[in-house]
Amino acid sequence: MLLVFDRCQILDFAGAAQVFTSANRFVGDGVASFSGYDVQLIATDSSVVTETGIQVNCARLPKRLEKGSTLLVVGGPGITELCTSEEVGQWFSKALANTDRWGAICSGSLALAAWGLLDGKQATTHWEHLDELACFPTISVERDSLYVIDGQIWTSAGISAGIDMALAMVSEDAGPIVSAKTAQQMVLATKRSGSQTQYSDILRLNLRDPQGDFSALHEWLQANISRPIALEDMASFCATSVRTLQRRYKAALGTSPSKTLKKLRLEKARNLLQTTDTAVTLIARESGFNSLHQFSKEFSKVFGVSPRQFRSR
Repeated sequence: MLLVFDRCQILDFAGAAQVFTSANRFVGDGVASFSGYDVQLIATDSSVVTETGIQVNCARLPKRLEKGSTLLVVGGPGITELCTSEEVGQWFSKALANTDRWGAICSGSLALAAWGLLDGKQATTHWEHLDELACFPTISVERDSLYVIDGQIWTSAGISAGIDMALAMVSEDAGPIVSAKTAQQMVLATKRSGSQTQYSDILRLNLRDPQGDFSALHEWLQANISRPIALEDMASFCATSVRTLQRRYKAALGTSPSKTLKKLRLEKARNLLQTTDTAVTLIARESGFNSLHQFSKEFSKVFGVSPRQFRSR
C-alpha cells in the first residue's frame, strides 16, 4: 500500500506502483514463492491532487491491513502538512501491526520521523531533506544511499530511487530472476551503481551558481575526472585567464575551482568504494589522483579513515 496525500510527488508512487504491477506478469517465473502484488493507493480522502495538479483516485485509509502488507508513505511538497497530522500518524503506527515491511519513498521519511517511527533507526531521504532528517538526533541518517534497509523499515532517496527500492523488494519477495525481468520490461537497471551523492553534489554546485556560469565546467570536470586537470585547463575550457576564472568562480560559488575538482575526485572515489569491488589502486587512478599515496592521504583527511577502512565498514 502506498500512502498518498495532496501535493505528493506523482513519480514517488507511480514509479513504485509500476514496478510491483510489472512484476505481477512474472508470477511463477521466479525461484521464490510469489503470488503477486495487490497495489493500492490510500489516503484520508477518496482522491488527492498531486504536485503536478493531476487528481488521483484512491481508497480511504483502511481500518485494518491484511497480514503481511507492505506500507509506504510517499514524498512531495505536501509532506510538511502530513508531518503534523496526528490522525494519519496514529493510523500509520497502528497499521504496522499487520505489516511485514514498511517505510517511505523520498521525503516521506520526514513524516515517519515526525511520528517517532524512525527513532534509533537508520534511514535516508531525498538529498534536499537530509539535513532536516538529521535534526532528529536519534536517527542515523545515511546520506549516500539510494535506499536503506533497517529490519522491516525501508527508506529511499529521492523520486527515482523509490523505483530502485521497489525492485529490491521484488527481488526479496520473488527472487532475482523476477526482479531482473521486471527491470528489463521497464527498461531499467536491475540495480543501479552509485549513490545519491553523485547526483546531488553536481546539483548543489549548480544551485549555488543560479546563472549557470560554471555548469558547463562542472559537467566537463565530471566527464574528465580520471585525467590530469590543471587550473590552466579549466581556464582554457572557460576561455578566460586563470586569474579571471579564480576571481569569478570565488564570487559565484565561494570556493576555488581547484577545491571543487578535488571534492569531485573524492566523491567519485567514495562512490566507487561503496558500490564496486574495484581495487583501491585502480579507484585512485579512475578518480584522477597521481598516486595511491596521494589518494589515501586526501581521502583520510576528509573522511577520517583510509579508503580500505572506509570500504570495510
